[in-house]
Amino acid sequence: MLGMLIRRRQGWRLIVAAGLIAAAHCAHAAGSAILELELAVQRTLANNPGLKSLGYQIEEQRGAVTQAQVAPALEFGLMVENALGSGDFNAIDAAETTLNLGWILERGKRQYYIDEARAGTSMLEAQSGIARLDAVAYTARLFLNNLEAQERLTLAREAVDTAEKTVSGIAERVHAGRTPPGDLSRAETELASIRLAAEDLEHSLATARYELSAQWGELHPDFQRVAGDWQNLPAPADFEVLMAQVERSPTLTAYLTQRRLEEAKLRVAQAQAKPDWRIDASIRRFEETNDHAFVASIIMPLTSADRNRGSVQQARARLARVDAERAASKLQIETQLFSIYQALQHSLHRAESLRDEVLPLAEEALTQTRRGYEAGRYSYYELQQLQNERLAHSVSLLEASINARRYIVEIERLTGAMLPVVQPTP
Repeated sequence: MLGMLIRRRQGWRLIVAAGLIAAAHCAHAAGSAILELELAVQRTLANNPGLKSLGYQIEEQRGAVTQAQVAPALEFGLMVENALGSGDFNAIDAAETTLNLGWILERGKRQYYIDEARAGTSMLEAQSGIARLDAVAYTARLFLNNLEAQERLTLAREAVDTAEKTVSGIAERVHAGRTPPGDLSRAETELASIRLAAEDLEHSLATARYELSAQWGELHPDFQRVAGDWQNLPAPADFEVLMAQVERSPTLTAYLTQRRLEEAKLRVAQAQAKPDWRIDASIRRFEETNDHAFVASIIMPLTSADRNRGSVQQARARLARVDAERAASKLQIETQLFSIYQALQHSLHRAESLRDEVLPLAEEALTQTRRGYEAGRYSYYELQQLQNERLAHSVSLLEASINARRYIVEIERLTGAMLPVVQPTP
């Protein structure tokens, strides 16, 4: 497998084809480092700028939970009556002084607010898990881009080496008068073309390295190669096994979390239909008689539950919409899974055919044609054509193998689970 692609403590893992990660550890010498996928993923999870912002959103929502737990403040009041008037109410001799303590009777609403805030935190954490999984999948794609680019460059350099040897051999034959000079010109032209293609691939590889290191915010890649055995083809399990994972996919799990959030919002809306009551308790002092008395009051707004009927209706509609969206998302995931699995099977079949049938035949044909050319039975054009065909088949094998791994990454991104892979028989 490619390796663990997300933190164990969160339970998310994204793993691709067997044997792709080499056993050697990452070398740290500047300019010669070999990067493994697991290290690339660790760097992404630790330093990806987009993931960091999600962490701050979760922390912000946790603050909302803390705030929801705060009870309404008690209110203290002092009221003086019948003072500073005229006649018997001159000064404060006949004053009445009332010390008041008031509070809101929430009638259980605060717990609903707390539940809603906590559900919001769970929703953000679920979204963060999906974002982390997407970031890991994207890192895996970029890693495979690097692997493909560097192996394309290896094939191109091998082609350059073959072309150089061909030019050298033809030059000797031309010098000996056994081959027309035109063959040498064509061989030198082919060599120049292959060198240009190799140079293009060098630039593509540099770009691929830059894009990968940007995943963890590094603009100067500290590696020159990525580790991976692309020739070892995976053998994924049956499609039914993958379909069983869909119900537990991160996306559908997030809908369950969102449903809990909408349920909490519905309970809040229903609770808000009940108005708050206000209770006041007071101590009153009568200056004229030097007596004290207790005063209490309760204030109940004259309203009905219908005043919040619209908000309750909205909350119920949002709850129903979540269920509908989840059903639609499940169907979409299952459809995508089927399509990607078919493409995976096709890529594996193509790679196996190229590796086991086409390339061996192309190698044999090239060997015979090279011998025939040296004996004067074949033209340079025929030799050149077979050399190009052999290179094209090698590139096709590389593409099919890398594409198979790309499809596995996509399957695991959809299901959010480790893809069951049967180790291929040697």
